[in-house]
Amino acid sequence: MQSIRDAEPQTRWDRHPPAAALRRPLRRDCAPIAPGLKMLLLINSFPDHGGAEMALATLADALQAEGVEVHLASLLGPGPLPGLTRVPAARVATFRLRHGGYGDLRELRRFYAYLRRSRFDVVNTHLEFANTVGVILARLARVPVVIPVTHSMRPRRRRRRLWINRWLARLASRQLAVSKAIVDHLQSQEGIPPECLGVLRNAVDPGQLPRAGDTTEKQALRRMLGLPPAVPLIFHAGSLREAKRQEDLIRAVRLLRRQEPGATLVIAGAGPRRRELERLAQSELGADGALFLGHRRDVPQLLAAADLLALSSVREGLPVVILESFAIGTPVVATAVGGVGELVVDGETGRLVAPRRPAELARAMAQILGDAAQCQRMLRNAQALVAERFTPAAVARSFLRIVEEAREARRTPR
Repeated sequence: MQSIRDAEPQTRWDRHPPAAALRRPLRRDCAPIAPGLKMLLLINSFPDHGGAEMALATLADALQAEGVEVHLASLLGPGPLPGLTRVPAARVATFRLRHGGYGDLRELRRFYAYLRRSRFDVVNTHLEFANTVGVILARLARVPVVIPVTHSMRPRRRRRRLWINRWLARLASRQLAVSKAIVDHLQSQEGIPPECLGVLRNAVDPGQLPRAGDTTEKQALRRMLGLPPAVPLIFHAGSLREAKRQEDLIRAVRLLRRQEPGATLVIAGAGPRRRELERLAQSELGADGALFLGHRRDVPQLLAAADLLALSSVREGLPVVILESFAIGTPVVATAVGGVGELVVDGETGRLVAPRRPAELARAMAQILGDAAQCQRMLRNAQALVAERFTPAAVARSFLRIVEEAREARRTPR
């Protein structure tokens, strides 16, 4: 097993991080629809990775293309994410709360004063901590429209947290989630009324991503990773945590290697389980069967160099990495959890298997690697799905319709 511990960038894509391409103008086929609207996008923190964070960056630029004056704020200090957008530095604010630091009165007062001073038309919050702080203080600051977004679902909640979430949904203008599966969960498991709920999907811009057919880049990246050009490369991106169940993927690749002896698992991501998973990979796959890259800024390029993307999670929202894989042209095998089934339709846009079933995962990967015609058909369907429903412009306009409905509801006497 090989391990590259957060290696310094070595390819041209790493030297010029692909997300910086977001600075290029987004294509629009009509005039902006929300000129003059002043909106804050609030999130926990500003790393340059993570599905929720990258979705926020994409949304920020798409909203700006529609004429919105976008501002960004982080509750947990500075980070590189704003530099991946076209939002001017003067419109970026950071605060220094501790995660879960609801009693940090000094920073909470700073954030409240910022909201009062800025006079936003809309505050849109992402992830649980930012949703909690943002909804409460934005309402106290009399922001007209407040819309939190939930990016994942948790199977078990303490009673106090359930009560807080229901209260926040009543305070908010609308409670959104990134997939219908999460909306259903919020309604059935957390007791949030259906009239409060809606969907704000993640988005990717295919024009900003590499293509899987670029053989020169593909082989260059494989050489950089120390991999032979022809071995099947199984790629996985995600935090190394229990919910991602990388141990199932490692065991699935061991089974796959009976048919594809050179198959190599490449994992991009960091987290508390790294050493445990490295030991398991060493035991199951030997010294050369897995490559742990740590946190990477070039996930799209790694996807383009891979033969397939494999996700083995037991809990997901609407994975951005699947949308990226669709747009790039790399086939997907994933577990049927959360919003994954809203993207991966088994046999139509990829392969879908039950969670915690390494043998099923291995069979699905073997079928993709062994049937080029079916793989190409699924990729065409997947790319059409992205173009139809998951482009930045489509998602931004859908969101702005929700915003306008909330503004109209506020103007209409009850």
